[in-house]
Amino acid sequence: MSNETMKDGERAAFEAWAADRGFPLSSGTVCYANPGTEKAWEGWQARALLTQAPTERMSAAAKIDEQTVIEAVKQWFPDRAYQAPFFAKALFAARKAEIERGEGQS
Repeated sequence: MSNETMKDGERAAFEAWAADRGFPLSSGTVCYANPGTEKAWEGWQARALLTQAPTERMSAAAKIDEQTVIEAVKQWFPDRAYQAPFFAKALFAARKAEIERGEGQS
């Protein structure tokens, strides 16, 4: 399921939930015109993200972050640039293991 498909499904579920509770659902410049509805939507999205498996959250972030680490190592430690991909892979493997053990979930 794509991120947009998931978000569309979450929006439909949120709007059904919000309508039952009397939240105004009119559109605003960001998403919802009513600040309370907007905050509730932000909380709903955060809840949806937290219900994903930790490895799913990690894999989505790691693709971008590994490259960032590689580029930083190459920039700041040019004599170690050849090690950058190995360093990034080890760093994210360690983080994934921490998450799977339930440690350091910030």
